[in-house]
Amino acid sequence: MIGFADLLHSGAVRPESPKYLEFLGHIGTSGRHLLQLINDVLDLSKVESGKFEFLPEPVQLPLLIKEVGDILHTSVLRKRIQLSTQVDPGLTDLVIDPARLKQVLYNYLSNAIKFSPEGGRVAVRALAEGPQRFRIEVEDNGIGIAPADIQRLFVEFQQLDTGMRKHHQGTGLGLALTRRLVQAQGGSVGVHSTVGEGSVFHLVLDRIPAPGRPSNDASTQPVPAGSGRLLVVEREGLDQSRLVRELTNAGFAVDAASTGESALRHMHTNAYDAITLHLDLPDRRGLELLGDIRSLGAGGEAPVLGVTLPSGGGTAAAFAVANVLSKPIRTDEIVNAMARFRLSGVPAPKVLVIDDERCALDLMCAALQAIGVDVMCEQDGREALRRLDRYRPDAVILDLMMPGFDGFAVLDELRHQPHWQHLPVFIWTSMILSDDEYDSLARSARVILSKGGGELAVMLENLRRWRPASVTLPDGSEA
Repeated sequence: MIGFADLLHSGAVRPESPKYLEFLGHIGTSGRHLLQLINDVLDLSKVESGKFEFLPEPVQLPLLIKEVGDILHTSVLRKRIQLSTQVDPGLTDLVIDPARLKQVLYNYLSNAIKFSPEGGRVAVRALAEGPQRFRIEVEDNGIGIAPADIQRLFVEFQQLDTGMRKHHQGTGLGLALTRRLVQAQGGSVGVHSTVGEGSVFHLVLDRIPAPGRPSNDASTQPVPAGSGRLLVVEREGLDQSRLVRELTNAGFAVDAASTGESALRHMHTNAYDAITLHLDLPDRRGLELLGDIRSLGAGGEAPVLGVTLPSGGGTAAAFAVANVLSKPIRTDEIVNAMARFRLSGVPAPKVLVIDDERCALDLMCAALQAIGVDVMCEQDGREALRRLDRYRPDAVILDLMMPGFDGFAVLDELRHQPHWQHLPVFIWTSMILSDDEYDSLARSARVILSKGGGELAVMLENLRRWRPASVTLPDGSEA
C-alpha cells in the first residue's frame, strides 16, 4: 500500500495512465486485506481473554446459509462453482448467535470456493447430531490437504506452503478464529481431506446454549403513542435513574441497560430512535459496544444522542452529542447521520471539522465535499471555537483525542456559548481506544466537573430538541 501510494503521490504515474487506476485498485485490495487481518486479530484477542460476547437467538438455518451464500455469490459466479445446500428439516429449534455462525460458515465456505477448481462443486450440509446438537459440513472437490498438513490447520497464522500463499491470499487466521468461536460456545471443529479429491470441514454445536445470566436492567416499557424509544446505556445507578426519569417525563419511552451485554440484548429485540452511551461499562468500553451495535445492520443504526464518562468519586461528566462517527471513514455513515438531524434539509449545509491529525482532516473534508457539504477545517480546538462566529456552521465533526484541548473540552466550551450551545456535534473517533486514551478522557472529565460543568441537564435538553426526524435517505430508504 505504501509503495503504490508513494508512486502515485510522487507523480511517477500520471492520472490519465491506465496504471493509475490499476495501482489504486492494488491499494484498495491491500487495505481491505489488512483490515480483515486486524479484525481477526481483535476477535481472537477477545475470545482468548474471555471477553467475547455471544448473543443467542432463534435461527432459521436455511435462511442463514442463504445469506452467507449471497455474500459469496460473486466468487461463485467468477469460478463457475456449483453450490448446493441441504438442511435437515428437523433442525427448527436452533438458538445460537447468528452473527458468529455466519462468520464461521463464511470462513468455511470462502475457503472451499477459493481452493476449488474452475467449475468445481461445493456442498453445504446441516445435519442433526443426536437430539441435542447439530452439525454443519462444507465439502469441496478442490486440491485437498496432505495428512501431514492437517495438524497445521486451525492454528493461528498458519498457511500450508509458500507456493499456495502466492496463489491464495489469506490472513492465516480464518480457521483459527473459527475454531476459537466454536469452542467458546462448547462446540468442536474438524476436517477430513484427500489430496487431489477435496475436503470436508465440519463444526458441531449445541442446538440450544446453556442458560445465560439473568438481566439486571430496567424492564422494557410500552411505547406511548407518538413518542420515540430511547436506550439508556449507563453503568452508574444514580445517573441511569436520572436519565430514565427525565427522558420519560419528556415524553420518550426509555429502556435501560447497565452493561454492554444487556444493551445488545435490547438492540436485538427492540428498535430504538436513539441511544445514550456510557463510555466505560463493566464488561466493555462504550465505543467498542457501539462498534458491535453498528455491526447489527439496519437495527444498529440508531444515532447516539449523548455520552457520559466517569470522572471518579461516583460522578460522571455528560455531553450532548448528535452521533458518533467511526474511523476509518464511511461516507454512507456520514450521510445517514446528518440526514437524521435535518442537515439534509439545509441548502448547502456548512460543517466545521476539528481534528489535530492533518491526514484524517483532509480525508473527512474531501468526503464531505463529495456529498455537497461546505466544509471548514481546523486542527486546533481553541482556534476553531474562536472562529465559530465567522464560520457559522450548521454542525461540527469533532475528533475526541486531541492533545492539550481535547474533544470533551471543546464540547464543554460550546455549552457555555449561548449562540452555539445547541449546535449538533458529531464525535469522530476510533471505536477502540487504548487504556491510556480512556484515562486521558477521564482526567478531562474531572477537570470539567471541577469547573461546574458536565451536568446531565444540558444533555437532556439537547435530547429533547434532537428527536430524530424520519427522513428519506439518498438510497430511497426511510431513516
